[in-house]
Amino acid sequence: MAGELRYLHGLFAQTADGSTVTNTVTETTIVGSGVGSLSVPANSFQVGHSFHAKIGGVISAQNGDTITIRIKEGTTILAATGAITLSPCTTQGWEIELDFTVRSIGATGSVMTNGEFKYNRDTGSYEGFVFNDLETVDTTISTTLDVTIEWGQAKTQDQIYSTSIVLHRNF
Repeated sequence: MAGELRYLHGLFAQTADGSTVTNTVTETTIVGSGVGSLSVPANSFQVGHSFHAKIGGVISAQNGDTITIRIKEGTTILAATGAITLSPCTTQGWEIELDFTVRSIGATGSVMTNGEFKYNRDTGSYEGFVFNDLETVDTTISTTLDVTIEWGQAKTQDQIYSTSIVLHRNF
């Protein structure tokens, strides 16, 4: 078992809630402050490097309102949910679980991202969405991982923030 865990390295752990995104249609980060780093130095990726992130927080939304979640490296979108139509949820938990794998490096490198967003509905059950994206990434420049939210409408009833982000390097 110890040999299997040798590749697990903590890179970032959020220690303060992220900002609440509400009453806006502007794409906004939900990453709070923490220990470690979400920054990646230039030329530090190798083919096969893989990472796991788990992100969670609190969400409220009216029935039929939409949200788009983007996982970004600098300005490059690694994964996006597209506009998700939400069921009613009032101060409910949500989470995103992500796996990233570097498939190629260089100015036109690539990263495969597989993830799931799920949230608790007011009915007591949860609803989820899976996304899977292969994106071109310039691994020769420094960049920073980010998670953003964009509401489809500006309402005070639509609120989301993160309480936890943990990023590990698996391999």
